[in-house]
Amino acid sequence: FLVAAIIFGLILILGIFSILVVRSRIKMLKNNFKKTILEIDKDKVSVGKDSNIKWKDIECVVINRNSITFIPSEGTDFICTRVEYKDDIIKELKKFKKEDLVIDNIGE
Repeated sequence: FLVAAIIFGLILILGIFSILVVRSRIKMLKNNFKKTILEIDKDKVSVGKDSNIKWKDIECVVINRNSITFIPSEGTDFICTRVEYKDDIIKELKKFKKEDLVIDNIGE
């Protein structure tokens, strides 16, 4: 009886440990991005407080089938957003006379 109780206890501990590991992996793989707002102004393009690119550092704005990407000339992170905002972004680029940076790969 004692051997069966020890085996049952080990199986129970192993099962609880496995559940906790799986839960932590699922939590780690979830998309935890909060809603952010792409801001385009006369000096820079930014997303949130930490990600921004100054206009002088932007080499091009690439419009693809599913995304719009602001690509810097060197050294900084790029900013990417969904293509659904294409018209609004192009309007803002024209407002700041930056439409020459656009590379439109979908050509609509």
